[in-house]
Amino acid sequence: MNSTTLRSWISRCPAIICVSLLLAGTGEAQTFFEDVTQEVGMKAVMTRSLAWGDYDNDGRPDIFLSHTDKNSQIKGGIALLHNEEDRFIDHTDRLRADTSPQLRGGGANFGDYDNDGDLDVFVPMGTWVQSLQNVLLRNDQGIFVDVAEEAGLIDKVPSDNAIWLDYDRDGYIDLYVGNIYDTIAGRNTLYRNNGDGTFSDATEEAGLNLQMTPESGGTNSGMVAGDYNDDGWPDLYLGHWGPNRLFLNDGKGRFEDRTTSDVSEDNGTWGVVAGDINNDGRIDLFQVSGWWNNYRSTLMLNLGEGEFLDITESVGLLAMSQEEDVFGVGLADIDNDGDLDLLTGTMETRSFLYLNNGDGTFVDQSPLLGYKRQGIIPAFGDYNLDGFLDLLWRGSGPVIPLGLHRNNGNDNHWLRVELVGVESNRNGIGARLIATAGDLRQTREMLGGLGYSLDEMVAHFGLGQAIQVDALEIRWPSGKVDVLSDIPADQKIRVIEGRGTFHAIEPTRWATTLSDIVVLDSKINLDLSVHPAQFEPDAVITEVTVDLSPFGGVERAPLEAIGDSSYRLRDMELSFEGDSDFRTLSVRIDQTTSLGPHWVELSKTIAVHPSGDLAILNGPLGPNWRIEQVKGIEAVDLEQKATVRHGTTAGAFQVRQPSRNQGWRMEFQSESPVGTLGFTAVRFAFHPGDAKGAFSSILNFAVRGEGTAVGMEWSIDLVSSGHVDLGKQAWQDVEIPLERFSLTGGVTSIRFSGNLEGTFYLDDIRLVTATSTPPEPTAITEDHTAALSLSITLDQNYPNPFNSDTVIRLALPTSGDVELSIFNLAGQQVATLVQGVREAGTYTVRWDGRDDDGRELASGVYLYRLRMGNGGQVETRKLLLLR
Repeated sequence: MNSTTLRSWISRCPAIICVSLLLAGTGEAQTFFEDVTQEVGMKAVMTRSLAWGDYDNDGRPDIFLSHTDKNSQIKGGIALLHNEEDRFIDHTDRLRADTSPQLRGGGANFGDYDNDGDLDVFVPMGTWVQSLQNVLLRNDQGIFVDVAEEAGLIDKVPSDNAIWLDYDRDGYIDLYVGNIYDTIAGRNTLYRNNGDGTFSDATEEAGLNLQMTPESGGTNSGMVAGDYNDDGWPDLYLGHWGPNRLFLNDGKGRFEDRTTSDVSEDNGTWGVVAGDINNDGRIDLFQVSGWWNNYRSTLMLNLGEGEFLDITESVGLLAMSQEEDVFGVGLADIDNDGDLDLLTGTMETRSFLYLNNGDGTFVDQSPLLGYKRQGIIPAFGDYNLDGFLDLLWRGSGPVIPLGLHRNNGNDNHWLRVELVGVESNRNGIGARLIATAGDLRQTREMLGGLGYSLDEMVAHFGLGQAIQVDALEIRWPSGKVDVLSDIPADQKIRVIEGRGTFHAIEPTRWATTLSDIVVLDSKINLDLSVHPAQFEPDAVITEVTVDLSPFGGVERAPLEAIGDSSYRLRDMELSFEGDSDFRTLSVRIDQTTSLGPHWVELSKTIAVHPSGDLAILNGPLGPNWRIEQVKGIEAVDLEQKATVRHGTTAGAFQVRQPSRNQGWRMEFQSESPVGTLGFTAVRFAFHPGDAKGAFSSILNFAVRGEGTAVGMEWSIDLVSSGHVDLGKQAWQDVEIPLERFSLTGGVTSIRFSGNLEGTFYLDDIRLVTATSTPPEPTAITEDHTAALSLSITLDQNYPNPFNSDTVIRLALPTSGDVELSIFNLAGQQVATLVQGVREAGTYTVRWDGRDDDGRELASGVYLYRLRMGNGGQVETRKLLLLR
């Protein structure tokens, strides 16, 4: 069928090309996503690719990142983020591989290459002009070991894309790797999985030893393997800066070039995706283009037999196709109405959301995305297990980091299907699933990545108002077919190949509540219980143990069965000594199943906070601290007593030979980085003495962290910001939150600089904890004023502890700007009770234990802090909320 015949055929099918103006599945105009990046504790990371996958089998998808920026808060080139229900914790220390901050390519993907039931990771190492050996991380029960050498992946190539596929359908997933900017080594490589833990180069025998583009050699703009001609064999669609390529699998171990004019249009592609957009049972293709004029993004309808037709404008995507900087693309049923919606990201302008009308036409609903963050590579996964797909964005450029957006959901129903291959590969990559619910029939294909991203490998079906799937057909890569019927909606099920059955799956969970935070030099009696999830109904749990070694205990303490399928460890005393840090409490669950051993690890990361402030200068310098990087200033006498504070000594500093052009500076440096965990701010006392500037007065303050490049730290002018008053001859307490600084790693130095001339005084420099109480105003020996005796008052709340609500009373000596806020013990502000200007007097505030979004806070200790004025008086107290 030629192109003219195709266009004539499509013109006779108005149901495909007409644009519906009805918005399906949105309900009232609520937003679809909420930015929860900070809420879940995700750090500012710049990354090239991202992947969802449950590496520890606890039932919750985790995140793997590659090519993290060297200035990111997660150090090194790769990162593993562990999902702990309501937060993500950095578990990069489980990756036993080189994590130096050299460049990595895209396409770092989870995949169970050895079919042992846990997810491994392939990491492309070279990018663009770098030729490096790639990394294969084998998952050894939660610890990832680089086995690239023993697996035979020893080529040093400039890899920039990678996907998993089982091209020969032998039950083991193979690797297809895109290599660029080298016309010889830069040709793509197909690695066949030999089934014994090794791989062989099969590029030549598969007919793929080709130079894909004249400029780059191989593929650099995304790739996706799918069955595009419905013969049961995985084909290849490759995106390029030049013409795209389509290769069809002949079922005999070779690929045939079936690139047509619609597929190969020279569009400067930056991302590709595949999915059935009009529920006709065929897998369609979409590619996005960016940066160059006259390039356009394209939606290609699958007409069968490997033929595609460009229908971009006719389905309502004209505006998006004309954007010049579209990079990432994703297809997912974000509103659970039974069709695939389209999400794209741009480098500099905005993101696009096009909702599917159910017939393969789209309506632009970008204003309903619910966030302003730009992003260029999307990946979808249900991180909170509510049945709605959440969105992970790779940020755009060097400014916008990684972002996680929670799906707000609606009243539509859903079904999620996890596959377990037996004769097919363990993840079921390449399997096709067809779900029928009433008149709604949907097709999903289990994909092994898109070149730069990997969605969670779970088939997701939105069902609209249907309460069950009437029939679910699964066509496995082995050729087997399972048909299931009458599956209730709103659950996640596991289907094992060839059984013809399914069972609902739940995550392994804690049956008792564990504290998120403890304090150093303390002890607790641990009463621990867990509720393990069985891999299959007949699985037998053989052992449940907990690793207490991070807390001074034994490595494998057994838990006993207590009925109701739960296991418990009673009254185990744990001590918290050493340095403040994160420590992981891990429960290991071993099972025997019909497929062999199966393991689950349930982890809880506990923050061990310092028991008190860390003094840096309090008379003498603190241990391990020194004054360095001194220019134009000297310490006159660290033990002088002319001006004192709290009845102790203070440091006197005198500017000598001030320079209007260069000024002066000094740093308090630590011999080793001081971790910021548990510390919320830097506090110090300042007395201006006779110091002042010749024309304008500048006193800069900065905190530098491990890995912060010189000149890259953020500084604050304490004078212009109002933190200090040079005209006030009194000790002034200054507190600067650590979050004001771009810290990477622990604190290495605290820096003062400026143009002041004369002598000023510093005292009581310290890192303060969330529970630290600011010092009371103190009388001084010179220029004492009656105003210094006036202070704000913050009473203890009543009742305390409380359940439903509590009352907080406060008194203000003068009118001024006031803020009364609630903080958790991690130092995060969770609620603001009073904010703005208030007159002098007494106030009563009632609080119902909810955060700023109206959600009930969990039981625990919280801090409430009253602050008056910018850098002014502060009072802090504790309260206890019991649900």
